[in-house]
Amino acid sequence: MNTHKLSIAMLILLTIGVAKGQQAYFSDFESHQKSDIDHVAKCYLACLRSANDGVVESALAHIGRMALYLPDRRFPELEKEVDTLALRATNPRTKFRAYLISGLLGNTTAFVSESHMEFEGPDELFSALWDRLQKTFISTADAGKE
Repeated sequence: MNTHKLSIAMLILLTIGVAKGQQAYFSDFESHQKSDIDHVAKCYLACLRSANDGVVESALAHIGRMALYLPDRRFPELEKEVDTLALRATNPRTKFRAYLISGLLGNTTAFVSESHMEFEGPDELFSALWDRLQKTFISTADAGKE
């Protein structure tokens, strides 16, 4: 159990409070390929259940980056928890960000362009996901008019 708590603490320290210029906010593609993704997903799941909105939002961002790097992988427990947050989070920003990640997890193929992008931080990631969803809705609505 102490190892699990240590993993979560390290994850939190690595994902929040990263100063510009020191280290990238997100891990790179190669790091994701070398990781024990199932263990990482369990840590993110624990972070999603935190009472701290910052920890939850950071986990959401990292889940999004992971899903973009690994579009063929499914994470049913994470998906369920993200969907729950999208419906029930009390913080509107957390709820909206969970909604964006839920959309990504439910349809990674719609975000192919974003999978090749690098993001400086979570705001850029969430902005790109929102832009993609808007473009998708607009093109769907335009196709229905024809």
